[in-house]
Amino acid sequence: MTNKNGFTLIETMVGLTLIAFVAVAILGAFSQVQLNTKYVGDKNLAMVLAESTMEDMMKFPGSQLAAGTTIDYAFKTGNSFYIQTADPDLPNQFRRTLDITAAGTLMNVLVTVEYGKIGTDTYLGRVSLNSRRGG
Repeated sequence: MTNKNGFTLIETMVGLTLIAFVAVAILGAFSQVQLNTKYVGDKNLAMVLAESTMEDMMKFPGSQLAAGTTIDYAFKTGNSFYIQTADPDLPNQFRRTLDITAAGTLMNVLVTVEYGKIGTDTYLGRVSLNSRRGG
């Protein structure tokens, strides 16, 4: 028997390869968690935008609502949040559409917020709220 004083080159390479595979798997999981967290945050913000618009419309009886469609855009810059009527054409912006239509004696109020803009006019997600107002 011989006395070993350490690891052979092959043992060291196999060990480093295993550590590299584990590190890549862990980093991939962290990356996926970060993407999911951003998606959920954007969805929550879209829901807040839709709910706030719907609450504004619920202050008025249906007879005071004017039929029509309005579109505005929301986007984040640093810690600030902006809403404007012109399309800023930014990645990950939000597009909020308020559509009020007559439905007999009632007014149909539909608020749609699209989020996660990619490309020219494509959004990854959508939140919609619908209500009818009378009176």
